[in-house]
Amino acid sequence: MPHKKQNISITDKLKNTNIDTLNIQEAPKLLLRSMKYLGLNSMYFTYETLINFMINNYDNDDYYKGKNGIKSNKNLYNYWCYAGRYNHSAKIDNFDLYYIFV
Repeated sequence: MPHKKQNISITDKLKNTNIDTLNIQEAPKLLLRSMKYLGLNSMYFTYETLINFMINNYDNDDYYKGKNGIKSNKNLYNYWCYAGRYNHSAKIDNFDLYYIFV
């Protein structure tokens, strides 16, 4: 997991991905949608900015389309780790291809 001041840039792979068509849970889609929004509007963003954006938008239907809702803001901090774990239900295949640390 990146530290809060880590700069992140999205790759062309994420820029060109239709997140709605990915076969993953809605919570990791929130992560990807947030990264994509921030990355298309800036050359890079910090991990802290990403988390704050997710906290401010997890109840926005444009970013989170799940039925059960996000139970805790603390969970938002964990999605990055979950996305990269091979044995977690919130895994994003090849997650590391969607971003670059700068």
